[in-house]
Amino acid sequence: MKSILKYLRPYAKFIALEIGLLVVYAATSLALPTIMQNIINIGIKNSDMSYVLIFGAVMIAVATIGAFASIYSVYVMTHIGQSFSRDLRAAVFEKAQKLSVSKFSDIGNSSLIARSTDDIRIIQDLFDLIIRAVALSPIMIIGATILAILTDVKLSLIMLAVIPLMGAFVLFMLKVASPLWDKAQKFIDKMVLIMRERLMGIRVIRAFNKEDSERERFKNSAKDMAHNVIKGNNIGISINPILILMLNVVIIAIVYFGAGRIVSLKGAIGAGQVMALVQYVSLIMNSLIEIGWVLVLMPRLKVSSNRIIEVLNAKSEIEDTGTKDTSLVKGHIKFQNVTFRHAGAEKAAVENISFNAPVGTTVAIIGSTGSGKSTIAKLLMRFYDVTEGNILLDDHDIREYPIKDYRKLLSYVPQSGSIFSGSIKENILNGRQDATDEEINKACEIAMAKKFIDEKPAGLEEIIVESGNNLSGGQKQRLALSRALVRKSSIYVLDDCFSALDYKTDLTIRKNLKKHFLDRTVFLITQRISTAMSADIIIVLENGKMVGLGKHAELLKTCTVYKEIATSQLGKEAV
Repeated sequence: MKSILKYLRPYAKFIALEIGLLVVYAATSLALPTIMQNIINIGIKNSDMSYVLIFGAVMIAVATIGAFASIYSVYVMTHIGQSFSRDLRAAVFEKAQKLSVSKFSDIGNSSLIARSTDDIRIIQDLFDLIIRAVALSPIMIIGATILAILTDVKLSLIMLAVIPLMGAFVLFMLKVASPLWDKAQKFIDKMVLIMRERLMGIRVIRAFNKEDSERERFKNSAKDMAHNVIKGNNIGISINPILILMLNVVIIAIVYFGAGRIVSLKGAIGAGQVMALVQYVSLIMNSLIEIGWVLVLMPRLKVSSNRIIEVLNAKSEIEDTGTKDTSLVKGHIKFQNVTFRHAGAEKAAVENISFNAPVGTTVAIIGSTGSGKSTIAKLLMRFYDVTEGNILLDDHDIREYPIKDYRKLLSYVPQSGSIFSGSIKENILNGRQDATDEEINKACEIAMAKKFIDEKPAGLEEIIVESGNNLSGGQKQRLALSRALVRKSSIYVLDDCFSALDYKTDLTIRKNLKKHFLDRTVFLITQRISTAMSADIIIVLENGKMVGLGKHAELLKTCTVYKEIATSQLGKEAV
């Protein structure tokens, strides 16, 4: 819980102010029944209107102070709650940015979205109730109990007898509600996942006429979530009517026995005491209801807090302990017996990979699907760290460099061509914010993106919708390549980023890149022989192992796997 509470420290003064306002409100609420008691027993009983007017004015003043304290406390609490949830969301987002790929996958995109929205909202909503329960309710209960006993001991015993029953009831409800909220949050994660998948894959769903089945799938998930939320809410909501029923029973008993005592004691106890006792009982019971409501909702708070803490305390497998300066790095990459195995996996994703890529070298990595090509790209980017062996940058292990500084040396273009909402220019500037218009245009020319950009009505200012859905796959890849080119990195990792391009465009771009990358180290992850054949070094992978290393002509003679790929794509005549 400390992981969450530390985000409240900047608002300690406001919390202290909130507690102070609640204390003032409690004091005025406790004072009002006493003032009213005196007005009835002294002023009204003795027909002393001056006494009634004076203490009536005092009563109005006290009530006004209480009302002001209550209203201002709501304002302060809103400020604390919104600021706290804002900082907590920012912390979760920042932590998610730093998580390793494997840890990110373990938690899941949909779960992170649900935690950042629904879970933090629950924490924020319950925080106000907890502050009131901790700061206000004890003062109300203790103060009202003392004043009630001082007013009339015997009548107060009625109230004191009911409190243990209320406590036992609340504890029982707490035990029943706890597992329901845990299940509800998991179903929320599942529902968000299904909704996200359905919305992102809407074109595929429509193409295969799967709208009905997907609608049923979402409906069942929402039904499971609603079932648990309804059960949890029913338990929470039922506490109020039952506790209020107990409150009304106590009030009826006090009025009944109080009236009897007024008659039997011939005015020794006045109507003012009975009225005051009723109000004290109401204050006590309302405070107990508030505490009971908090206790019932505590399991939900605990579940949501644990889910946030899990993210905040998540430890990435990637340790950022490097201190080496990157300012003089040139870009010489060397793999030395590199093996990587996912946690819990029996088989290594890549095994015993060794090669040397001096500055200015273009390395093509080719192989069938699942051969380990993208794993090498992720190892280069330090999305994963090697299990065995070393990856050297200018003869130093890449783990010796700070991750942030190391990644500044690289430009990565994924196959999906990840595009963000905003203008085309804003997407390209994600590569380097201070890139000039001339540099942007040059990058677009090299990536063969300038033509389709110029055809857009707004050119570089053309707005791209979410996930780049108003661009084709090839346009996304060319735009992503433009973004990487303006970065002017020492090392480029192009992960099958020409897959959506026709062969002619692919060839033209590679020729452009050849001129542009004279002093850069380039890694081309590809399944196309045509993309790989012009590289300085070609690495052939099969089942995570390197089965070929050399140039195109050499591999055609020495590597069976490479020859089979070349034959299937280029034909026997070309081979």
